[in-house]
Amino acid sequence: MERKILVALDGSIQDTYTANYIQTIFKDQPDIVFTFATVLPSPNLSQSRQLLDSAELEKPHDRGSLDRKTQSQRHHDTVIKRLTSQGFRREQFESSIVFSTMSPALKLYSIAQEKLYDALLLASRGLDLLTTLITGSTSQAILKKSHTVPVWVLNGEPANANFMIPVDNSSNCMAGIDHLAFILHDNPNAVITLFHCTSLIKNTPETGEERFYLKWGKEWQEQMHSTDKTSHYHFFAAQMILKAAGFPTTRTHTATPVIDIEPARAIIRYSEKDDYANIVLGRRPDTDKGFFKGVSDRVLANAKNSAVWIVG
Repeated sequence: MERKILVALDGSIQDTYTANYIQTIFKDQPDIVFTFATVLPSPNLSQSRQLLDSAELEKPHDRGSLDRKTQSQRHHDTVIKRLTSQGFRREQFESSIVFSTMSPALKLYSIAQEKLYDALLLASRGLDLLTTLITGSTSQAILKKSHTVPVWVLNGEPANANFMIPVDNSSNCMAGIDHLAFILHDNPNAVITLFHCTSLIKNTPETGEERFYLKWGKEWQEQMHSTDKTSHYHFFAAQMILKAAGFPTTRTHTATPVIDIEPARAIIRYSEKDDYANIVLGRRPDTDKGFFKGVSDRVLANAKNSAVWIVG
C-alpha cells in the first residue's frame, strides 16, 4: 500500500537531519513515496502588480528567482542521490519547488491538504514557522483544516526507530494509533511501545464511544470493553488496531502505567529514560487552545533529538 509523505527542505543543516531520519525509519520500505518540497518567496511586487501579475508570483521569470530555484533543485538532487546510494529506489522520490506569498508553513500545509498527503515532515526550523503560523493572526482561518494532515516534527537528530505512543480511552488517541498502524504496518525497523499515564491534575478523557462506533464498529467496541475490565482496555484497543494492520505483535510492547503530575512531563521522562526517539500524540480537537497547545505543545517544546508526530 503506497503512502505519500510531504517533506520540507530549506537548504539548512536540518535537511541533513531529515535525510538521516528517512534513512533510519523507512529503509527497506519501497511503498513509501517522498515528495521533497521547498517554498521560495515570490518576487517583491507592489500590491497593484500582485493583482495583475498573479502568474508572475507563482512562476516568476526574473533572474534572481530562477537562480534560487536552480540552487534548490540541485540541493534536492543531492539529498535524493544520497538516499538512493543507501538503498532507496529513485522512484520513491519526487521534487517540488514552488513560489508563494504565503508563509512556507501555510503553503506546505495547503499542498499537503490539496494533494492528500498522508503526513507532513518538518525539521525544527519548520516547527518555528508552523508555530508562528498557528498562533498568529491566520490561526482562526485554518484551525479547522489543520486537523486533517498529521504533522511530524523533527527536533534535533532522532537516532532510532523506537516509537512510543501515549494511549488513553479517547478516540483521538485511537486515531493516533490508526495513523501509526497505517504508516508502519509493514515496517521491518520499528518497535512500538504503548504508554499510559494517570495524571494527578487532569481528568481522565471521555471515551467518545459514538466516535469509536463510527470508526471501528459497535461490535469491536463491545469486545474491547469485555476483554479488559482493568480500566486499561486502551492497551488492548491499540494492540487490536496494530495487529489488524499487520504490525508484528512481537514488536509491540506495553509499558507499566505510571502516575505523574501531568502527562507531558511523564511522556518526556519516559522517552528519555528508555531511548524512544519517536513520540506519537493523538491530538484532541480544541478550538479554544489552538494547534500545538496542551500536552502536544509541552512535549514539542521539551523533546530533544526526537520526532514528534501530531495526529488529529
